[in-house]
Amino acid sequence: MGDTIVAPDFSLPSTDGGTVSLSDFRGQPVVLVFWRVNCPSCEYQMPFLQAFHAKWSNDEVALVTVNVGEPPGMVAEYVSRRGLTFPVLLDTQQQVAQTYGIIGVPFAFLIDGDGVIKAYKVGPFQNSDAIEGAVRRVFPDVELGM
Repeated sequence: MGDTIVAPDFSLPSTDGGTVSLSDFRGQPVVLVFWRVNCPSCEYQMPFLQAFHAKWSNDEVALVTVNVGEPPGMVAEYVSRRGLTFPVLLDTQQQVAQTYGIIGVPFAFLIDGDGVIKAYKVGPFQNSDAIEGAVRRVFPDVELGM
């Protein structure tokens, strides 16, 4: 399977005024998505992320998203207008995106409960079933109800 790559921990401000760290989610798999407001394929993917989160937010998988380099006010307005309820973190200086080697958005990582990167995806998920499918493939022992 190659080398184990541990996802670099980070702490970023969120649009709701708090601060969130990747390590807050230790013990559960994380779908970590980097995105921008001004990105058509990110926009396309948003409803699928929201549907996945709405279905599984109290379940075993955390959805965490990171906005790359856009003004916090613009991002907060977007989140509010779209009614997004998953964590949206603000990587205003793009330091986390650089740490993760993000070359374009959207870019998703699937990270296990020990913080190890198990898979990644460049480009948008085509629907919420595709997100669930990826989670089921990468984390076969996670109980996503039927």
